[in-house]
Amino acid sequence: MVPAGEANPALWETAARRAVDALKRDDLLAVTVEGPSVPVGGDALLERLPWSAAPVVPVYCGAISVNGQPPLAGRVHVVFGPQLQPAAPLDDIRRTIRHLGDSDPEIVDGH
Repeated sequence: MVPAGEANPALWETAARRAVDALKRDDLLAVTVEGPSVPVGGDALLERLPWSAAPVVPVYCGAISVNGQPPLAGRVHVVFGPQLQPAAPLDDIRRTIRHLGDSDPEIVDGH
């Protein structure tokens, strides 16, 4: 795991090697594809990983805001979207995650 905001390339390379190993073992792998925790060049790093057979499940995670009020401290809204095709393009994954985050949690097509 690499802490959010970490810019050390050596840590990211180590994380990438571990991600490759996890995918080869068919282990679960959680990857941030957007936001301040993604390093410069993060897309290239993600595209190097062997995703060919890995199912992709987009997940939105963000603060809960009720009736337009500021988010409640310590409350998090998590929505799992429908499985995407293995090796789905990063733009499709990002678009799906944004849709999950922008949707009404009562009617979104997620779990």
